[in-house]
Amino acid sequence: MDRRESLKLMLLAAVGTGRLLDPSDASAQTSSFVSKWDEWPNMRWAGPEYWGNRLQDWGVREGALECRTRAPDRTLYCLTHRAEGEGFESRVTVDPSPLGRGTLATARA
Repeated sequence: MDRRESLKLMLLAAVGTGRLLDPSDASAQTSSFVSKWDEWPNMRWAGPEYWGNRLQDWGVREGALECRTRAPDRTLYCLTHRAEGEGFESRVTVDPSPLGRGTLATARA
């Protein structure tokens, strides 16, 4: 490959990547996310779409995510979506009781 071809390829890669990562893209703003823990087997991590603080404290059991410790400051982040913009609305459902018992508490943000 000669110098001219290399420069064209680098320019196309840079322009194409910028377009893919453009936050003003309408399709990126209209996506929704629903966890699929009910489709996963019991496992000792939250799944590929999440980052838990601390990783070993989170796991999937009986189709639900559980925090396996009572320590403070346990957080979970969704890595595939970002919450932002005017009029942003989300719904989070949390069951603070032991698995298999209790009622669901729903919060709106």
